Amino acid sequence: MPFGLTPLLIQVSADVGGAVQGLQNVRSQISGLKDVAKTAAGVLLGELAHDALGALTTVAGEANRGFMEYEQTLTKIISATNLAGE
Repeated sequence: MPFGLTPLLIQVSADVGGAVQGLQNVRSQISGLKDVAKTAAGVLLGELAHDALGALTTVAGEANRGFMEYEQTLTKIISATNLAGE
């Protein structure tokens, strides 16, 4: 029973074509995942920036209140010792 080269080449060609198609499918799926990852990273960065800005606003408000309390205390001390403006 002779072995034919043509059927073997046809089968190899079909297998290679299937492998190429599979790789193209994987590539398109990875490309889609890349877009999803970029979107997720953007959302995460936005949330991080929002939280950082909120923390900065809170710290600035606390610092402002602390300075106001300090100024009131100094005013009371100066008034109590009758050294206002001198």
